[in-house]
Amino acid sequence: MSDLLQNPPDLAFMRQRLFEPREEVVLSAEGWDTYWDYVTNGLQTFYYRCRLYPKEDGKAQGTGERMRTIRKSAPCKASLRVVAHHHWGFNEAFDKPHQYVLRLVNECVSHTHLLADIDVFKKPKALMKIAGGEIANGYEAAAVSKVMKGRRGGV
Repeated sequence: MSDLLQNPPDLAFMRQRLFEPREEVVLSAEGWDTYWDYVTNGLQTFYYRCRLYPKEDGKAQGTGERMRTIRKSAPCKASLRVVAHHHWGFNEAFDKPHQYVLRLVNECVSHTHLLADIDVFKKPKALMKIAGGEIANGYEAAAVSKVMKGRRGGV
């Protein structure tokens, strides 16, 4: 297999820092591209609410035979606000952000769980991309999964 997991430097530290910023976090565009996909398993897009953010109600979803209920976990009201700063230039609508600033929406509300607890529900986007690439290269999903479980490095 290719170098399946060439982890970025300080991955575990950066995941925790981005998961629950105690103070404003400023990342370059390169830093964002390097680390953000390793945190997206715990956050949802558009204002980045925690994946365990409470839903409208805890009632069963659907009306079929399977009547699946919403996952049972402690609700977490943590939310992040991400501001992308652009270099405005000739093609300003298409300029890639040069810096990202992450901040908790309400500094009094922190996560009610650990980052490892989220990894049980959803794997980070970065790992899903790596696995998909290896499967596209012809490796079996079970083999890729086995290698990744042994070499996560903070994920």
